[in-house]
Amino acid sequence: MNANAIYRVNALRDGSVWLGSWGKGGFRATYDERDSIVFSKIDKSTSSIEGISADPNFILVGDAAMDRNGTVFLVNEEAADRALVRTGGTNQPTWSNCTDTRANKFRALAIDNIGTKWLAGPAGNGVLAINDRNTDDRSDDICQNLRSSTTNLPDNAVSAIKVDKTGAIWLGTARGVAVISSPGSLSTTTVPFVRRITSLTTVAVNDLVVDALNYKWVATNVGVFVLNEDGTEVLTTISTSNSPILDNNIRSIAIDDNSGRVYLGTSIGLFSARTQSIRPSEEFALSVYPQPFRPASDGEVVIDGLAPDADVRIMTASGELLTALQVRGRQVLWNGRDTQNRLVPPGVYIIQSSSAATGASTSGKIVVTR
Repeated sequence: MNANAIYRVNALRDGSVWLGSWGKGGFRATYDERDSIVFSKIDKSTSSIEGISADPNFILVGDAAMDRNGTVFLVNEEAADRALVRTGGTNQPTWSNCTDTRANKFRALAIDNIGTKWLAGPAGNGVLAINDRNTDDRSDDICQNLRSSTTNLPDNAVSAIKVDKTGAIWLGTARGVAVISSPGSLSTTTVPFVRRITSLTTVAVNDLVVDALNYKWVATNVGVFVLNEDGTEVLTTISTSNSPILDNNIRSIAIDDNSGRVYLGTSIGLFSARTQSIRPSEEFALSVYPQPFRPASDGEVVIDGLAPDADVRIMTASGELLTALQVRGRQVLWNGRDTQNRLVPPGVYIIQSSSAATGASTSGKIVVTR
């Protein structure tokens, strides 16, 4: 790989990692049979990407995203006549800004559940929505440029764009967060409604991600804000005043849905923390730790390996219900207290859980000591 100025990294569902460089095109990283990383160059000789107007050999590649058919698209930032490129060879189709072919300064890319490509960037060109109707016939393409002057978009500088678990499009702008709840209403004559998130109206957003529980993590210059599913509530904030991070200037966020670990990229380094935002197991694989559980010293016991849409009930050995726990992902924590907030006495307690999604159920035990 002959580039160090990597400014966009996207891990796709097929296991490949796509890197966008500042001036050297793009790179696709995969593993070979010896688990060695192999880089494939993405430039004008292998794709339809082009350089910037001032220097055709200076190629900017932004985000990469994969559609439901497994096709990868790239943002060709600041190219003279294109903003979006389909990978697969030098003769693949490209798309430019349909309202101004010269305004192709886009960087972020997301593809929704119906195949619409949503492009955005910090340069102030708003949001570009393109749907090729899954054909190579360009005459029937849908293309709309959403701007603050014609929609509720808070600002035309859009640094982040993500699709959540319901298919909604989330936008992080220079003046807060917005969401398009019904992206399917996009047509040649209709622009989808953009709803501003009133809980975050003044902060400049640097990045935005959606976790396994459909919560939204918003990176700003004053720390991180975690929003609930529809953005109506700020669930928590993370900053230097309430966490070990050393800098509030959060430039990027990444979350591992399999472990719940969140990574915060700041101007002075990388920080990570464990969260409960973990993708549920496909089926129950119950694990309880620590065992034995000592509430005074351990604080909470972890009930792990839960299936989707599970409930958890803690009962005595005789079947008396002590508490029912609200579950979102693969794990839930119990503090050793009943519904009256009383610490339970030492003993063996029964866990029962059932999944509304799969119909399966399971049980386990917790040993509580002092």
